[in-house]
Amino acid sequence: MDPMEVEKGGLRSIESESDDEEENEYEICVCAQHKFNEVECYKIKVPDPEAVPPLSYFRPGPPPSFDSLVKGLKKEDEPIFNPKKIDPIYPSIKGPFACRYFAVIGTVLYAVGGKLDIEDCCLDDVAENYNLEGDPVAFMNYIPSREVWTLDLTCPEQGWHTTTPMKYRRLCPQTIVVNGKLYVFGGFFSLNPIDESCGWMEVYDPILGSWECLPNPPSYGKTDAIVFAGLECKNEIMVGNMERSGDADYYSYNIVSSSWRKASEMGEWSLVNSSIEQGRAAVVGNSNYYWASIRDRESRECTIFGFNSDSQQRSREIINTHNFLGPDERFVATGCGFLHLSGQKFCLLLRSINKFNNYLYCLVLHLSAFLPRSPSDCEDDDGILGKNGFRLSVLSIQKYSMVNFTDLLDCLIFNVKSQSQKKRKLKTSVEGKTSAEGSETIKDY
Repeated sequence: MDPMEVEKGGLRSIESESDDEEENEYEICVCAQHKFNEVECYKIKVPDPEAVPPLSYFRPGPPPSFDSLVKGLKKEDEPIFNPKKIDPIYPSIKGPFACRYFAVIGTVLYAVGGKLDIEDCCLDDVAENYNLEGDPVAFMNYIPSREVWTLDLTCPEQGWHTTTPMKYRRLCPQTIVVNGKLYVFGGFFSLNPIDESCGWMEVYDPILGSWECLPNPPSYGKTDAIVFAGLECKNEIMVGNMERSGDADYYSYNIVSSSWRKASEMGEWSLVNSSIEQGRAAVVGNSNYYWASIRDRESRECTIFGFNSDSQQRSREIINTHNFLGPDERFVATGCGFLHLSGQKFCLLLRSINKFNNYLYCLVLHLSAFLPRSPSDCEDDDGILGKNGFRLSVLSIQKYSMVNFTDLLDCLIFNVKSQSQKKRKLKTSVEGKTSAEGSETIKDY
């Protein structure tokens, strides 16, 4: 049986129906880098029927006839699809530096740290608070910033605004939100705080509008974390750092007790080394971690990693982007976005280009529960569904066209509308309309 079928113009796996309780609508903010260091933000929604190509767009048709290959004759049944165009959500004005990580609290987007121009900043605090490591000339070219910028996603036309700066300068820190507070860590570049007991991580309370320095982990590399995740149910933040030996150490920070502990051995949680791009992991339940990574800049493959901290089981599924790229289109390995929607549903964002256009792909995936599997088992996977199509299914694909789009930086969910809410609103609207029509009828009589 064909593992995929057409459903409302999209793709859906019939082998693994979603076990989610209801179909929600998600609004996602996509942060991208434009030009050298400008940030542009876009809004997309999932699902978005207007952005779903027909199934024939991804399926190669039968071999062309001889006549269709003759110069001047039109090819038959050539799939045609014009991707939905989206534009930046705010005017091109001064804003934050294009760092890789952003954060959302409520409907407010946060951008922290970055690089400053030497003419625009005062360095009086550097000698007092930091040890300068490495090449001083390199530092002068990359001066970390304490800046914090915010953008209200409900009224983005008002643009970016600055708010309370961080305690420490950070070039491109990693960010995560747990229980309504923003945690940032790393990003020191060539700076190292003089106080060795704290500074690597700090937290921002949006209600108080203030930053607080937190204790350092027992040990941490000069590079940023390779994988990190927030566990709200446990009030913890999990951080994995790559050591010089090539091994990874994993620590858990308890936000209630303000203390660190060495996490249980993750085995090959990362299955990675420092050359593979990593980042924020999505957490499902109390122990399932998922994250996406591009293996190398020349590859068309994107890998979905998984780890269960209770059973120590791990999984790796490969998506070959060649299977859904359009004519003369190629995948650009500038990072990928990965979000948990609900249940076993995830959203994967990838970027592609052809000679004239920039595109954004949004893949809605279904990942099944963890099963024991050796990494070598999937070395030969080359299908969009992975080996046998059982553990990674593509439920739908959305494609967008962008005028200005270079690097994909980050993506975050900022609004979730449940199906029941939409039904209630529709019912209220219909009842209001019916009532109004009835009133007009009575008035006419």
